[in-house]
Amino acid sequence: MADSSSYQVLARKWRPQSFADLAGLQHIAKTLQNAIRTERVSHAFLFTGSRGVGKTSAARIMAKCLNCFQGPTPDPCGTCDNCLSIAAGSNPDVIEIDAASNRGINEIRQLRENVGYLPQVSAYKIYIIDEVHMLTTEAFNALLKTLEEPPDHVKFILATTEPHKIPITILSRCHRYDFGRLSAAVIEQAIQGVAEKEGLEIEPAALKLLAREADGSMRDALSVLDQAMAFSGDHVGIDDLRVILGVVEARYASALVEALLDRKIPAALQQITELEKAGVDIKRFARDFLFYLRNLVVLKVSPELKTLVEAGDEELQQMINLVKRANLPYWQQLFDLFQEQYAALMAANLPRLHLEMTVVRLGMARDLVPVDELINRLQGIEPEGLLLESSPLPTRQPLSPSSVSEAKPDELQEESRQGQEEPSLLQAQSAIPRDWPSLLEALRPHLPSITAVLDNATLLKWEKNRLELGLPGYAYGLLRDEEKERRLKKQLEQIFGEEFVVVLSQLSGNGNGGNGMKTTEAKSKKGNFNKQDIINDEMVRSLIDIFDAQIEEIKPVF
Repeated sequence: MADSSSYQVLARKWRPQSFADLAGLQHIAKTLQNAIRTERVSHAFLFTGSRGVGKTSAARIMAKCLNCFQGPTPDPCGTCDNCLSIAAGSNPDVIEIDAASNRGINEIRQLRENVGYLPQVSAYKIYIIDEVHMLTTEAFNALLKTLEEPPDHVKFILATTEPHKIPITILSRCHRYDFGRLSAAVIEQAIQGVAEKEGLEIEPAALKLLAREADGSMRDALSVLDQAMAFSGDHVGIDDLRVILGVVEARYASALVEALLDRKIPAALQQITELEKAGVDIKRFARDFLFYLRNLVVLKVSPELKTLVEAGDEELQQMINLVKRANLPYWQQLFDLFQEQYAALMAANLPRLHLEMTVVRLGMARDLVPVDELINRLQGIEPEGLLLESSPLPTRQPLSPSSVSEAKPDELQEESRQGQEEPSLLQAQSAIPRDWPSLLEALRPHLPSITAVLDNATLLKWEKNRLELGLPGYAYGLLRDEEKERRLKKQLEQIFGEEFVVVLSQLSGNGNGGNGMKTTEAKSKKGNFNKQDIINDEMVRSLIDIFDAQIEEIKPVF
């Protein structure tokens, strides 16, 4: 029976032993190797970065490079006594100090006393101070002078996850190297290599999930892999990994999405109750559900992108079937809505309530028709009264050469502009209106804004080619405009074929003019202005059908 005490966790067993083993940190490795190669090695280094990215490992590799029996060399042999003892953490000339537990001034004073002694078996005495930001202010002050001018045989390598807590006086005396978080792709590749060396089979979906959950930390990824091996043996599947990581089962997310697709908000809220009954952490579910919505968007963009989705074959097929039920804008809408609420949900004291209200909002999302499809449908509408490309345009008789030569340039421009804006209303004298309501209707298609104001007018007198109208104060003010009066006069002359005079006057406060009455027809027009015709218009009905809309209000535009 094997001695369990001799077992090494994967994070220690597969710790990088050379710069070539530092996954995702080639830029730092190259810089340090070139410094050794050109003999430009600083007396103090500062390695910063999040946990588990390789700061301490890089410090040990640097110590091996400087103290290898074949060095200093950018590529230590890894087999000499110094290399082996440094890797084992037992070399007397490489001193590792945990600043979290040795943070006081007394420990730093002891370090200053020992700095003066020469290394025992190596070229350099190297101090690796981990979590250096934990030192007290007094300890930093005691270290300052030694760090600035150490003996030639001493090198300092400081490591920290929080460089902002280190005094600027210390930072300015070190060569700083920032270890960024490792990408999921780098972690995947490294974990796959470790799994092969360990004789472990890991599903691709499980590998992607593990790399995502590691959150940029190689040490965390190896620790999870260790747990997975203990739980699953020689084969690690996606379901096993979810159990280990506490990731919410995909069935809860899929059930919630199906309820949203069916617009069954009560069923969606019931799913949240089921989550709590199952003991699922609401905030953890929110995080996993955000990734689930992201996966749906990716699969809707193209099923070929399934390699970017962390899911087993059965779950993947289920998601592909789900995304077929709605257009891409709908899935993007769901993701955007949930992402907007995600930060507030994670900070909420009552996360369940916040999640429920967010789900209600998601339930009101609608499957939007793509814009290009709407345009194609709109282009198929040809309502009566619209001027289509094939419809003949109103034409004006061309001017004779003599009239062109006699006309002034300003008159020609005015005539041209009027001809474009005000085409002839009537082609036959038989259509000439004989009463005020008929005249309003003849004017309406060509002067809609002016006619809307005239609906409020009182006919005072109509004698042959002279029209007198009385208007309330607000309407009178709208029509007392030189351009509007000119357009109205021009239209009347086109209708009646002779000069026409229009006289406008303002009515008294009670709204009555000389005869004190508006025609019954005018009152009727003011009341509804053909609302039913607008509602029954073919284009309006088509737009209502296309956009699933409804008419809320109809009002004239002044």
